[in-house]
Amino acid sequence: TSLSLADSLPTGKSYYLVEAETMRQLLLACDAAPGSYLLLLDELFKGTNTRERIAANKAVLAYLQPRGWVVAATHDGELGALLQSSYVEYHFCETVTAEDWYFDFRLKAGPLTTRNAIRLLARLHYPAQVVADAQALSATLATRAQSTKPEAGNSLADSTRWEENSVR
Repeated sequence: TSLSLADSLPTGKSYYLVEAETMRQLLLACDAAPGSYLLLLDELFKGTNTRERIAANKAVLAYLQPRGWVVAATHDGELGALLQSSYVEYHFCETVTAEDWYFDFRLKAGPLTTRNAIRLLARLHYPAQVVADAQALSATLATRAQSTKPEAGNSLADSTRWEENSVR
């Protein structure tokens, strides 16, 4: 169990290194006693860059799947497509009203297709320029992702799918 990972300046270990070492211990434990684990994993490898995080997540989740029960939460929507033969996607979504946000925290089948991160910035009264710049870049990234249609595993399929939670 590891509920709190942190980098350590005194030991010279980055957040990613601490997380990678912890995941290695988990992999070794699963190999020692296959099928006897329920693994609840949240945002693996968040201490590194997007492309390698997705690649490492895919490899680790594919490795773990036959070794026990795995529930993995992520904001990297690409993982759903990369793992569709061995994992089933579910998501949470929100209801937005003029006054508030409401999350029912009920699992819904399939990938999440809506976005809320930038709307939340606006709700928190971020400077209008920050919100506008973020919206413009998000739209550009979405258009670019749609026009390039990269092969799974070669690059980011959709770098704007920030809110998705994929679960087996």
